[in-house]
Amino acid sequence: HLATMASSSSVFAHYPTLLVALAVLPYYSVASDMSQVVTLTDENFDELTSQGSWILDFYAPWCGHCRKLEPEFKKAAKRLHAMNSEVKLGKIDCTRNSKLKSRYKIKGYPTLKFSRDGSLRDYKSARTADALVKYANSVSGEAVLKMKVADVDAITNTHDVSFVFTGPKQSLDYEAFNKVARKYQGQYHFLLGDTGFTELAEPEESPAVTYLTKGGSYTHTYDLTVDGIDAFVEANKFALVSTMDGNTFSDVVDSGKLVALAVMDNTHAAETLEGNLYGPASAFKERVLITKISVSKYARYLSRYGINEDDAPTLVVVDFDNEVYWRAEPNMEEEQKIKGWLAGVVGGREPYTPLINWYNPRRYLRKLSKKMKKFSDTQIMIITTVASLIGAGMVFTCFSYLEPADDMYPRPPAGSESSDNQHPKAE
Repeated sequence: HLATMASSSSVFAHYPTLLVALAVLPYYSVASDMSQVVTLTDENFDELTSQGSWILDFYAPWCGHCRKLEPEFKKAAKRLHAMNSEVKLGKIDCTRNSKLKSRYKIKGYPTLKFSRDGSLRDYKSARTADALVKYANSVSGEAVLKMKVADVDAITNTHDVSFVFTGPKQSLDYEAFNKVARKYQGQYHFLLGDTGFTELAEPEESPAVTYLTKGGSYTHTYDLTVDGIDAFVEANKFALVSTMDGNTFSDVVDSGKLVALAVMDNTHAAETLEGNLYGPASAFKERVLITKISVSKYARYLSRYGINEDDAPTLVVVDFDNEVYWRAEPNMEEEQKIKGWLAGVVGGREPYTPLINWYNPRRYLRKLSKKMKKFSDTQIMIITTVASLIGAGMVFTCFSYLEPADDMYPRPPAGSESSDNQHPKAE
């Protein structure tokens, strides 16, 4: 209707501002009311997300789970706008924006990611309006909080992993620490320690960054470049005794270590087991990751290891790379028994059970799938093309060396006037 009006010169005589309105209309839909979810495309994505904080929804219009998420996403956007939150919500239609889909290796829908100043990481929380708002609040505000040495016990009881900077705040080292803290804000806890904490942790140098977790010894880094601190955070992202759930499952499985699942219930025996896990976790932290898992919440998953609710509390060690597991004996709750059993598992002295029989094709398909995840889409395309050409070449070579059987093209009987050229060849 506006376009029809604009075509008439008399309209512009009476409405001189119409041209201006038409000119800004395309921009209003993108840079507009942040109470709405912003539509991001291959063309505007980098410009809009290079600064600030975003929760991004990579979706496909035909996906039922995506349609279920859409109203929750809209509710969260309106609530965050009303709160003047710094976090914006954006959506990317992967059927129309193949470059973004390929760049971020989107394999399933919907895929949610958090973006901070153009750096993306997986969103690991529930997909409801309440959870989205809670997550947005956790990544807002100051990334580094001040602490006192008296707060250490309270911090380790409420946060699985913390990283503490000790040194002058007005320094390039602290600026690097703050930059890394902004990248991981909401995922890990970042603190500025006081002199009392420096005396407690006893770093060999100052400034330093210290890894802080319940039951763990103080681990430090003195490489205070952004890359150095980032690598230190990645290397120490697990608590000494962590918790396995839907948000941490992928990280635990991909840790590259043997994973000891402490299957927990609400009994006193489970509390005893939990208290005795920290010594073994510290002794075997280079090879084994100990993590708690609720038997009531994840009974179906634990059944693959032959565990039901009556077996809890108990321990099972899983080698996800080789798809085998070890079950602990019943009532193994004492610290020394746990250490002895883990030593046997790590040393290859304990018998294991395969998750999938060696002759099952799924075993090899899973291994192939894990290896293929390390390649980009372009590399996969090149590999499959080369493999196809090699396979076609081998088939062609095999057929080119085959000689026809003597009776494939029958000869005419002796004395016949027929010639080879006249005799019809068999199909």
